[in-house]
Amino acid sequence: MARIPAASRTRGVLAEQAFKAWLDRTRLGYMIVDQTPFTVPITASKVKRPDFLVGILDHMVAVDVKGRDLFDGHGIIEIDEYDGFHFFQRYFGLTVWYAWYPDHGHDVALLFRNTDIRASHRMRLKGREVCAIPVDAMTQCRPFDEGFDYALFVASCEG
Repeated sequence: MARIPAASRTRGVLAEQAFKAWLDRTRLGYMIVDQTPFTVPITASKVKRPDFLVGILDHMVAVDVKGRDLFDGHGIIEIDEYDGFHFFQRYFGLTVWYAWYPDHGHDVALLFRNTDIRASHRMRLKGREVCAIPVDAMTQCRPFDEGFDYALFVASCEG
């Protein structure tokens, strides 16, 4: 497992707190997923756990929150993470969404589904294979704007 620098961990936690605050304000039902190693059986070790399970209208989605900069107009996801969420989707039948917060103020979130990542998004970056999702393939939203309805947005994108 890769070691994440403390500053990156802190930024990720702040993004998760911003997402949680938004969920609390909208009063959507949600659960925070425990990230400790004991929460997934050893036989399912390839499964990546999202940060949240969110009730959206008549179904549930999984959301993984990212507090990361964009690299050359792309969100960078490790191949292992993409594969782990692919396994999660297959095992649990839930769509995995990313809520990407590229700015430190957490005013803007970029939303996209793990299933939106294509083979054409794979590339080599600094000697490792990653998925580089272009920002124009993501939906920009301002979740703290009064008019933004995440539930209706996600419901419109399912199916």
